[in-house]
Amino acid sequence: RLKPQTTLVIHQLLNASIRPVMVTGDNILTALSVARDCDMIGDRDAVILVQATPAQPPFQAQLDFHYAGDLQRKVHEVVPEHAYSLPNTRDPEIDIKEGNYHLAMTGRSWEIVRNHFPHLIPKLVVKGTVFARFSPDQKAQLVESLQQVGYTVGMCGDGANDCGALKAAHAGISLSEAEASVASPFTSKEQNISCVPTLIREGRCAIVTSFGTFNSWLAILSRSSCPASSCTTSVPTSLMDSFSTSTCSSSLLSASRLATPRPIRNCQRRRQVCV
Repeated sequence: RLKPQTTLVIHQLLNASIRPVMVTGDNILTALSVARDCDMIGDRDAVILVQATPAQPPFQAQLDFHYAGDLQRKVHEVVPEHAYSLPNTRDPEIDIKEGNYHLAMTGRSWEIVRNHFPHLIPKLVVKGTVFARFSPDQKAQLVESLQQVGYTVGMCGDGANDCGALKAAHAGISLSEAEASVASPFTSKEQNISCVPTLIREGRCAIVTSFGTFNSWLAILSRSSCPASSCTTSVPTSLMDSFSTSTCSSSLLSASRLATPRPIRNCQRRRQVCV
């Protein structure tokens, strides 16, 4: 059953250009239905099923792509659309095009892809939205694969089968005070995902405050190391700037929604150095 807070949170994440991904142990049809109900998959977005067949000598492993609503219609977003039954094809490649579509796959196909086509996993996880029938180990593997392509991954889970993924994620949120709370650094008192935007806001505020404090101390250190004769003339101007900046920043209201631009993540960037 879809909780009433889920759709609102998904909209907040999408508006902030944060991509939601579903990984579950349920049936893939159930997962796709829930993903559409909460607008994780748009009404006009296409869903492409990734189906892998294990190797059966003399045939090699095969990877196929089909539309979820029409198995016979030709797939254009992933090229080639039917792939890799040729015996001479050892390292096949696929071209993932841009567009409003989502990849969905089961844990069985995931395992076959990991064993026979591991070089394709980065391309699949970039457009993958629904991962169904995943075991606890496969959930952790998915989180690690997303991290390897450069994503900062947050994970929500409420059961013992989510412990591995919660521990592997950059920020794990347990929606239960049972087994999952032991493996995750954060535990929500409410058993829904409404805590996710709050955690993102707190994290962004913490990193911006930390970097701002560091830059302020760096500016004070650089000023204190200057000769007294060169500093005295600029003290009144510096104080005026400090008071005006403090007044403006303290009178601003908080943002009504998550912003798309990310906070600065590196103190060594040129725009962050204070001299």
